[in-house]
Amino acid sequence: MSPTCWRTWNYGSVRNLLTEWRATAASEAFLGALAPDAATRSRVAACRTAARLRLSAVYALRPRWRPLAVALFEDVLTEGG
Repeated sequence: MSPTCWRTWNYGSVRNLLTEWRATAASEAFLGALAPDAATRSRVAACRTAARLRLSAVYALRPRWRPLAVALFEDVLTEGG
């Protein structure tokens, strides 16, 4: 997967929750333990995109986090999905 897929996790780093390396490791461990079939694995990117769009909508309603909402939304747009 492209490095931009992990950008969603990096927003947790705004509050120093996860480094990029730990977020990547956690995601890979989760998918590895889940052992999804090919059809499920093919939907992971779409699910991440949908989650990022939902988060941007929620953050847009909170003045303190509005810049984060804009960044999330712009990232989704520049990635093309």
